[in-house]
Amino acid sequence: MRKFFKAIRNKSLLKVIVVLNLLFIPFNYLSAQEISLFKLSDFSGAFILKYESTSDIDSFDGLVSSDIFRKYFEGGIQINSSGSIYHPNLLTFNINFSLVGYRAKRTLFSDSDINNSVNNTYNIVLNLFKKKKIHFDIFAMKGFSTSDRNYFERKYLLNESIGFAISNGTKLLPFRLKAYKSKSLSESISYEERNEESKNIEFYSDLARIKNGKLTLRSNWKDFSEKVYGLNFQSFDIRNDFSYFYGNSKRNFVISNVSYRKMTEDLSLETLGFTFNTSNFIRKGLFSLNLFSYSNDLSNNNSYQKGELVSSLRHKLFDSLTTTASLSGRLENSSFQDIKSYKGQLTINYTKKIKNGAINFNLGKSIENRDFISKSDISEVSEFRKFTFSDTILLSIPGIQVDSIRITNVDLTRIYIEYIDYEITIVDNVINILRIPGGAMSSGERVAIYYHYQTFPDHKLRNDYTQISASLYFLKYFHLFYRKYDNDMFLSSEYLVQPYEDFESENYGFRVDARLVNCEYMIDRYSSSFSGYRSRYFRLNSGFGFLKYFKFSGNFISKITHYDNGDLRGDYKLYMGDLTFNPRHGVRFNAIYRYLSNKTSVYLAERESLIIKFNWTIRKVVIDLFFEHFLNDYYLANKKHTYFSIIIRRLF
Repeated sequence: MRKFFKAIRNKSLLKVIVVLNLLFIPFNYLSAQEISLFKLSDFSGAFILKYESTSDIDSFDGLVSSDIFRKYFEGGIQINSSGSIYHPNLLTFNINFSLVGYRAKRTLFSDSDINNSVNNTYNIVLNLFKKKKIHFDIFAMKGFSTSDRNYFERKYLLNESIGFAISNGTKLLPFRLKAYKSKSLSESISYEERNEESKNIEFYSDLARIKNGKLTLRSNWKDFSEKVYGLNFQSFDIRNDFSYFYGNSKRNFVISNVSYRKMTEDLSLETLGFTFNTSNFIRKGLFSLNLFSYSNDLSNNNSYQKGELVSSLRHKLFDSLTTTASLSGRLENSSFQDIKSYKGQLTINYTKKIKNGAINFNLGKSIENRDFISKSDISEVSEFRKFTFSDTILLSIPGIQVDSIRITNVDLTRIYIEYIDYEITIVDNVINILRIPGGAMSSGERVAIYYHYQTFPDHKLRNDYTQISASLYFLKYFHLFYRKYDNDMFLSSEYLVQPYEDFESENYGFRVDARLVNCEYMIDRYSSSFSGYRSRYFRLNSGFGFLKYFKFSGNFISKITHYDNGDLRGDYKLYMGDLTFNPRHGVRFNAIYRYLSNKTSVYLAERESLIIKFNWTIRKVVIDLFFEHFLNDYYLANKKHTYFSIIIRRLF
């Protein structure tokens, strides 16, 4: 600065020009015609007035258990604005602002209470050098509200975030860096409280861009704390992605990514993952897909590793027939168990277009073998048990080796013999030890039971899965469909193992999609080794206009379900009609009737209501009216409910 004034004193014009250019390099690109100290490019908002009232009366066995009446009056202003300071390329801004005040009066039986509440929010974003390759964003957001909820509940909420972002669009090292601090606070009378704070840094960069490919980097650092429950942790995530397309076909590509995540302090989590995908076009109608993935989880001082390789061929014989065959293998290694898995899969899809419709058939078949190898030692366990009144002892802990069971008397002076003194059977994954009358055991005797036990028992599992689906679409509006899924599990082990579920699912029906009517009917059946059900589903929708400005739409749904376990039955119904009047002059009126019913063998839930909506827009004034009245509401207790609200908005 001294040289600047010295240059002026010496009247050295060249030095003055050089110094001025150094000071005002960021502004050299600005156009004089656009320079303005403050300029608004967009400004809009609304004044809002709202009144609402709610009445709830609950009764049980004819006695009123709850009688609540509430009135709310709300007034506020909303502003949305954007513009620039000095120049649009130098500093631009976006501001969203809302200030709303409530006054609520509530009556519970004969007591009344008045609550004054607020709901304030603002969101500000500043963009510096927005149209340059290197620019800055500064943002701030805050939301604050207090409001009363149902019954005695009052709640206080605070959400805020402040930070900045830097973007570099140059070819040397394009990146985006974002750093911000956020806070969330909630306090209430009956609900759980939360007090969260976090510091965040996010980074994204295109490390390299080549023809048909790119290499990117994403990372995120967070420092999180929650004061109510005393939760604290720091986390670091990093992810690297590489993609490259080669050859003349878009089916030739290589995609890979590496991800790493670590969390410390109260939570201990550390994972590393890697995937590698390739696709290769072999010849017309034939190409291959290959996937390799690896993950390593070191969370909570445990070790878990998984590696998987999948290779598949897809053949499109002609436009209608596509066949896909794949083979895969997976290895899982943990501190307590190893799992080896091999899977083969075949899928055939046939699609044929016909006049005003199409035919589709799909067949899928997969077989998977898994071998579970335990790393835990085989333990010798002994326990004392007493025969029940039915002369039975039950053992249901997974991991027991059935052939190793031995039974003696409590004094260890007599060994009982299977098939003479007792008998062992397995029913529903439970070991039943049954005393044989006439043997050496007496009724109700207390005995000692010895067996071998493994925490994660060795076993082999075979999963046989079949999928069949077919559909027919004809005459533009009609659709027939059939789907069946069959999954069989075959288990072999010397130990008692937690059971796996076999299941069979089948559903079929039809659908009609017409201009005025849309309906669907479906029968669904599901059965498994654990549970099962049968259901019938029907849906009907219809909509049509009349008298130019009127439109009616109706909806009916019925679903009846029967469950295999116990005498359980579900019957669900929905009726709804909507009458709309829209003369296209800023007026819209809706009258809606709705009936819901859910009936089971245990309870009945039923609701019947009438809803009225009205909207009128005249110039820049918008009026919204909403009314809801329960004609009937029943679930354990009868409830009468009436709600009314009117909102007036003046736009500017």
